[in-house]
Amino acid sequence: MTAFSDSWTNLGDAVYAGDADRVAIDFRHESGSARVTYGELRERIDAAASFIVGRTAPGDPVAIIGRNSPEWLVAFVAAMRAGRIAVPVSYRAPAAVQRDVVADAGVTLVLLGDGAAPVDSPDLTVLRLSDLPTTADAPFAGRERETRPTDVGMILYTSGSTGGPKGVELSHGSHLWVQSVLLRGAGEDGTVVVAAPLYHMNALANAQQTLARGATLALLPAFDADLFIEATDSGADSVTGVPPMFALALDRAEALGHGPFETVTNVFVGSAPASDQLLARIEAAYPNAEVAFRYGTSESGPVAFGAHPDGLPVPRGSVGHPSADVDLRLVGADGRVVASGGILEISCGGLMNGYRGRDDLHPITPDGYYHTKDIFDVDADGFYFFRRRSDEVIVVGGENIHPQAVAEVLEQHPDVVQAVVVGLPDAVKGMKPWAEAVLRPGATTTGADLRAFALEHLEPNAAPRAVQVVDALPLSTSNKVDARAVAARIAARLDQPDGGAA
Repeated sequence: MTAFSDSWTNLGDAVYAGDADRVAIDFRHESGSARVTYGELRERIDAAASFIVGRTAPGDPVAIIGRNSPEWLVAFVAAMRAGRIAVPVSYRAPAAVQRDVVADAGVTLVLLGDGAAPVDSPDLTVLRLSDLPTTADAPFAGRERETRPTDVGMILYTSGSTGGPKGVELSHGSHLWVQSVLLRGAGEDGTVVVAAPLYHMNALANAQQTLARGATLALLPAFDADLFIEATDSGADSVTGVPPMFALALDRAEALGHGPFETVTNVFVGSAPASDQLLARIEAAYPNAEVAFRYGTSESGPVAFGAHPDGLPVPRGSVGHPSADVDLRLVGADGRVVASGGILEISCGGLMNGYRGRDDLHPITPDGYYHTKDIFDVDADGFYFFRRRSDEVIVVGGENIHPQAVAEVLEQHPDVVQAVVVGLPDAVKGMKPWAEAVLRPGATTTGADLRAFALEHLEPNAAPRAVQVVDALPLSTSNKVDARAVAARIAARLDQPDGGAA
């Protein structure tokens, strides 16, 4: 194994460290599986880097659009190794959004993989990931100029929950630092299942860490419950994903009569809030695993929280104790530091350079903290609990209602697996909350029952006007619950003659 080096300045040099004959990527797809060793991965990356150097200029952004695949990862690493900027783009985003992202980043080369729609632009070189060479006639000749730690290595575009997508510029140095923190104490052995899209920070960080420590990455092209179960059953010791993925996988496992996943020792849940009921199901399904609810942002990396310094167990639902490698603080609406119930601000080596072309946005404070807009509580032992976004507010008759807090009340009902609450315009109140909920298999609770439950636990203005029981909640391109899609289909139901009765 190649040891992680503090002398590296290019992230593309640092993410494929395993012994040559060891399996780096076990790619499990609908038609079977394919394995790539570390020796093969290194050769593919060097061949692709040489290919990219011959078709772009130093510092050019290179877009990668497609479902997860070994070729996707090769292109991502090779672009950075070549001294270019890797720009992952959601293949599930509308074509107009993809065009906006490509234009905003200043992309010159687009590499398309499976699932990607054609990109038609006379100003771009558009190739398939399959066009990348897999072998090299000669070793990689190197970059035209050496990379500086502050140079942008990748641009990750946010999902645009508060507007259009924003390009988060991340330097080589920032994510070399992230990898060094993630690798501390990590061993070479093991297999890690990653099914979330690689254009999202959660999956990308897990994949990078796995390859950087020389372990095996069990990669799925996209989330599929059966493939997820199959990959886990292959002997995986770690599984990663977002809450909706685990809910769907556990539902499928129950339908198949599948027993506990006893080989798994680590479960990493992240990117979105998880109900106490779902976390309890995960703990039961993975009885030998430590279940970690991870928190991270594209702007500051996934390393803000970790284990308690005194070894105290992490309470269910907590993201952990502040990592020794970062400085955290909570601030109130007036910007003053508070002990609990404030907005998280993070200072660490993984901070972004800024938003691409958005000098009008200032998320980094003058003293170097990223203002997350995420509200946290802290318990007596110093464990942090994510509560809600500070900017997710429904104003109902002049009262501020936080939809995540309302959803958490619905999820306290024993039959509710997952709930989402959205606000829709109302002529009298300004806005009113509405909800959708997914029930556990076999449950017969109705939407009216859930509204009554909400009224028992919430002020009348906060209780959803109606709760619709659904089979599944729509997911965004980053596999989070798509609140906009929920709002759209609730609005469509309200236009029906029955008025959207639950």
